[in-house]
Amino acid sequence: MGEPRIRALTLRDVDHILAIDAAVTKTEVKSSDNDLWRLIAETTTCFGAEMDGKLVGFVLADIRPWEFGRRAHVGWIIALGVSPSAQGKGLGKLLGQRVLDQFQRLGVTHIQTIVGPETKELEGYFKTLGFHESPSRVLVRDLAK
Repeated sequence: MGEPRIRALTLRDVDHILAIDAAVTKTEVKSSDNDLWRLIAETTTCFGAEMDGKLVGFVLADIRPWEFGRRAHVGWIIALGVSPSAQGKGLGKLLGQRVLDQFQRLGVTHIQTIVGPETKELEGYFKTLGFHESPSRVLVRDLAK
């Protein structure tokens, strides 16, 4: 395999992102998942990792202009994934660092993400990028029940 290349995602990447996510999470892609294009089109913090011209990883992030108790831009890492066949090659670290660099260039000083029970293995990954546990609590209400 050649050297990895990190690049901005485009709308043409949506199907590849969904395929990578389905392979990583072992969750079937639903037709409603195609709304992902909106996030890619509206932000400047979504990046992909290519190897040999093929998209094998992604990070989706967003900047919110206001967050509870914070009158400052807050960066959110929303989702990331690396194809199982490309894992262990440092692509996750490259993607994470690229999005953190972009946030810094854009003046974001506070970055957040959520690691739930179903993705607890990501906690170590985020800690290698300098994240730590927050004293904030996440409150959830499930409207489907």
